[in-house]
Order: sequence, then C-alpha cells, then structure tokens
Amino acid sequence: MPIDNFSEVRNDGRIITKTITLEKMAKLGWAPDLVVQLRWNWNGKRVVKNYPTGVLGKHLEPHDRVAVIVDESGLQVLDGEGGLVFTVSDRIEVNGNQVRGAYRWFEPLPKPSASRFGAVLEDPEGRLYQVEIDVGTGAISNGRKVR
Repeated sequence: MPIDNFSEVRNDGRIITKTITLEKMAKLGWAPDLVVQLRWNWNGKRVVKNYPTGVLGKHLEPHDRVAVIVDESGLQVLDGEGGLVFTVSDRIEVNGNQVRGAYRWFEPLPKPSASRFGAVLEDPEGRLYQVEIDVGTGAISNGRKVR
C-alpha cells in the first residue's frame, strides 16, 4: 500500500498538507515556525515521527518513502513504517572534486523524475550544491554548484 495523507505538524500545532503552499501560509498570516512532527498513513496504520529540534520532510511520491533532513544528522530516507532505509552521503562529487557538507533543503529537479529527488548541500564555506538522489539506493548524481 502507498503512503497517503502525508503531513507536517509545526511547533504551533498548525498542519501543513501537500495542498498548503508557502503562498497560502503567508496569505493565512502564518509566521515561520519549526516543523516538529511528520505523519502519514501506511498499510492501514498511522505513522508519527517526532523531531523536537525540527525537521524538513518530503514524501517521495509515488514511492513508500519519506526523505528527512534533521539537524546535522544528514539526509535520511525512511520506509512506510518510518524505519531507516538509508542515510545519503554528505560527500558529493562536483566536476571531479569531492565536496563535503550538510543538506539544507529539498529542491525540485530541473527535469522531474519518479526515481530521483533533489536536495541542496552546503559546504563549510557556504557554497551551495544541488544534487539528484536515487530514491531506491541513495546514490548521488549530477552535483552542481548553485551559489
């Protein structure tokens, strides 16, 4: 069964579903706040993952996977039950050079793909790199500097 009803719960209790955009939040007067919980339904069960220090979450549709960025712990991919499938490496290759950093946010890919998703990694000097990550394996490809 696929993951459905994926939502993010903010520290103030407001719930972000896939239909609520940043523009809608601004229009509703929502101030920025930490997301501290992710929840979804899978296989007839409610899955709840708590992150008291904050989390960025993304349902990797159409897969039964959820990607999360938590503090400096890195980028992890969870299965439908909320268990760890893999942690994405914090080392990428860009133009033949190794770069190490921390993932900061998810970024749409230039060409949408059902088998890959995008994220942005920041190196210690503040340079930003967009990468493509394979949903099934965590393999990183197409690293490129964006700033």
